[in-house]
Amino acid sequence: MRTAPLAGGSIGRWFRRTARRLQMATQRGSEGLVDEEPDRTGARKAADGPTADDPLLLLERSRDLVCRLGADGVVQYVNPAVETLLGLQAEAVVGRSFLEFLEPVEVERALQTLSTALTHGASAVPGSFRFRTGDGSSQTLEVLGSMIDPSDASAGFVVNLRRTHDSFVLAEVMTSLLGGEDLLVPMRRVVDLLGWRADLFVAALVWEDHTGSVRMAGDGVLPELSGAQVDAFPWQVVRTDGRERTAHRSELSPELAALAEGCGVHTAWVVPVPVPVDVHPALLTVWTLRADVSVAVAEHSVRLIERLVALILGWHRQQDELRHAATHDALTGLANRAAFFEELARPGGADAIVYLDLDDFKPVNDRFGHAVGDRVLVAIGRRLRGAVRPGDVLARLGGDEFAVLLRGVTEQEALLAADRLAGRVAHPVVLDDRSVHVTASVGVACGTAGEPLLDLADRAQLVAKRRGGGVWLVEASAQNPPAA
Repeated sequence: MRTAPLAGGSIGRWFRRTARRLQMATQRGSEGLVDEEPDRTGARKAADGPTADDPLLLLERSRDLVCRLGADGVVQYVNPAVETLLGLQAEAVVGRSFLEFLEPVEVERALQTLSTALTHGASAVPGSFRFRTGDGSSQTLEVLGSMIDPSDASAGFVVNLRRTHDSFVLAEVMTSLLGGEDLLVPMRRVVDLLGWRADLFVAALVWEDHTGSVRMAGDGVLPELSGAQVDAFPWQVVRTDGRERTAHRSELSPELAALAEGCGVHTAWVVPVPVPVDVHPALLTVWTLRADVSVAVAEHSVRLIERLVALILGWHRQQDELRHAATHDALTGLANRAAFFEELARPGGADAIVYLDLDDFKPVNDRFGHAVGDRVLVAIGRRLRGAVRPGDVLARLGGDEFAVLLRGVTEQEALLAADRLAGRVAHPVVLDDRSVHVTASVGVACGTAGEPLLDLADRAQLVAKRRGGGVWLVEASAQNPPAA
């Protein structure tokens, strides 16, 4: 049943009065919100404790903080959990305004949340707010307030407080991240933060992964209404200017407006979430399920979602960078020695290995310096990458040594690949106003897969180097590499 709007009646007067008192109390410092002497009867009852057959026994033993408020917002009863969650004794809470225990910056949002619920006749008022504790610190708690009599606001309220649901979601997010689960899993956990307000909102989160593919978390919103599939207002505007924006469905294109109407959603709040890479920001879209509900009611959760999305994307970016660093050469970007041996150990191994060692590279470092030498290695690595097939594994094994793992090739094809690679290395490397010329001694080994094949290829390139360079071939069963 719908109650009277906030603008009038005893509830409206209470909101205005308590807000003014809070403002005055904040200015006065230690003075409280309630001018009259509080009635401590409820506190004494709570202190005495219930008997075994008293229905209050369950409340007394509950880990949730449960309190009853009068229509004026004054606490009439509070269970012992107040000491655990807020560090306060029941006697210090009963008889005082409930709003007095909120952080001052939270009061306006709390009033707005309650106003929205009362206006729409909601039997429960969800929210997550910061409370002041007995030691002067701040504690964020999840709040669920219910009217004792939905048809009569003057009967007062029952308010349940517990450690915020956000902390549970954060724990699940961290578990997902540490467990190496797909990015979609923690993103869905984040969107769940708005799930317990499902009677007011639905939400979706859209982002680009490292491949540039668009991904989406949130089952309550169509992709077309989340910016996942179309570049349309308001999502395209938010992507462009990086500023959040609200839009009623009437402002959308006729096609999207019809979709929104069919889904029963009214106003969209699109929030850009910066990501730690140079790509489009992630987009969080919150749709209201009621025509006259303000999206601002969801602001606390949206701001938390922003921070969590940035955390998740940053974490995955760092993990990608760590995995890349563990398997790639930092200078050339090619696979490193560890990655090459890992590929060599896979079933099927290799049919051939080409081993390259640059000739006369030390004089380049001695004459031009290591910075120029590094640039030469980068240029040669880029050339070699362009000379191998997509399925081949090219690695820098260290220093001026490179290797290529070939699969599905004959001996002749391996020799042709080695000649091609040697020719790429032999072209002069032009750096600024100088030209640097290096060549490579190349060894090729064909036969049984496994690490010994790499040793044979290395032996072959050593023979080539002793004989002045070029390409030498050795078969896996051969004892001495013959000249190619």
